[in-house]
Amino acid sequence: MRKWLLIIGCVLVIFGIAAAIFINVRLGPILKGRVEKLMADRFSSGVVIDHLDFTLFPAGVTVTGMTLRHHHRTDVPPLITIHRVTAETDLLALIFGAKHDVKLVRLEGLQIRMKSGGSQNQQSGGEEQATQNPSGGDGDHFPFVIREVIADGTLLQILPKQGGNEPLEFDIKKLTLRSVGVNEPMAFVATLTNPKPPGAIQTVGSFGPWQKEQPSATPVSGKYTFKNADLGIFKGIAGILSSVGDYKGELDRIEVKGTTDTPDFKVGNGHAVDLKTDFEATVDGTNGNTLLHPVDARFLNSEFVCKGGVVGTPGKKGKAVQLDVVSKHAQIEDLLMLVLDSPKPLLTGPVGFKTKFLLPQGDVSVLSKLLLDGRFDLVAAQFTSDKVQDKIDALSNRSRGIHKPKNKADNVASNLAAQFVVKNGNIRFSRLSFQVPGALISLKGSYGIRSEKIDFKGHARFSAELSHMTTGWKSLLLKAVDPFFKKDGAGAVLPIKITGTKSDPHFGLNL
Repeated sequence: MRKWLLIIGCVLVIFGIAAAIFINVRLGPILKGRVEKLMADRFSSGVVIDHLDFTLFPAGVTVTGMTLRHHHRTDVPPLITIHRVTAETDLLALIFGAKHDVKLVRLEGLQIRMKSGGSQNQQSGGEEQATQNPSGGDGDHFPFVIREVIADGTLLQILPKQGGNEPLEFDIKKLTLRSVGVNEPMAFVATLTNPKPPGAIQTVGSFGPWQKEQPSATPVSGKYTFKNADLGIFKGIAGILSSVGDYKGELDRIEVKGTTDTPDFKVGNGHAVDLKTDFEATVDGTNGNTLLHPVDARFLNSEFVCKGGVVGTPGKKGKAVQLDVVSKHAQIEDLLMLVLDSPKPLLTGPVGFKTKFLLPQGDVSVLSKLLLDGRFDLVAAQFTSDKVQDKIDALSNRSRGIHKPKNKADNVASNLAAQFVVKNGNIRFSRLSFQVPGALISLKGSYGIRSEKIDFKGHARFSAELSHMTTGWKSLLLKAVDPFFKKDGAGAVLPIKITGTKSDPHFGLNL
């Protein structure tokens, strides 16, 4: 009995070896051609497989080296390249076209490159290449349904419509798709690595159906979570950002809606604040730009609305940030805390703020390349330093000809307004005004953010005449010159200048 079992076993082994050799030698080319035809029909592409073999126990197929060129084009990168494909399947279903379920397909080294904003087979001049699909199939039917696809390490590139722009890249570290039917969306779970700022994106959603004539128009939708994004990669700012939201659209134009939270956001040497935003954006695959629809940003007791985008410039690496920023409810002390490292802000009070914000490309600090062009209006501000506030109160009283000891309740409010441009780390003021009861100071000049150098010139306009702004013998002497400084209904108008540094300012007459 044992001998018969050994004989039967040997016969089965020999049969298995013979069958494997027969199938690989005789049926291998048939199966390879069958797979190439299916892929060509489905993706409207010329398909080349370097090598295909399979096993009987368990039944499976392994493809090494697969290239798909959309409409057989060789003047653009291949639509799809795959280093290795392994599938658990039924060989008879592939050979004879019987309807069958494939349990699992693994794709290694999958790279997808698609032209945005049009069919992959458009020529550079916009003409369609008149290449017929040699397979003759319409590609609308697979003879099987794939239950699960694992494609870890996938690279998705959406090539720009115009030359000189960088492709939009998605480095997909982990990717699993389920219930992959030809004319149905595919459910997926993915982990992406975001390059700038670096961080991991977890996302679930649906993908498809695949649009074979215009792959970049394939629908996609889902939800995402973005965690531990280090903003320190951008010189001049810091903080760890997290974001959640959802998205929908097509591969070359995706609408995103979500929120962000950066609890330790910093600008330069300023104080850390909790920055939160609600945003809507469009990721435009035709040029890789992100267009920001109204973004609501909040920190401390201030709120701003931003519109603009993160856009590229042909021939330049990276993206520039272009925004229009308008305050909704803002406090000057919040802005000062954000950008300055002083223990407490110099001023408090509501502020109106509007500016154009431009952060160009370039590997330099934010402060060196930041461009601002805007204005602010500060109404009823109070200085936090008693020493400074006392001087402001004294200026107001003297400007009105009032000479009496200061009472704490007599603190005056200050109004400030400015038109400014920030460039190369300097602030240039085309208009800077400071007003308290009895006095209006109008200046033009500049302030160095790093150097802290001050250089302003302008005029000080007072309600009282010079002789009324002092007492005693000085008042008597000034009566003689009062007529020379009266102007346009003011008691006195003096040309002034302010120089020095922030910590050591010098005030004087600009004679």
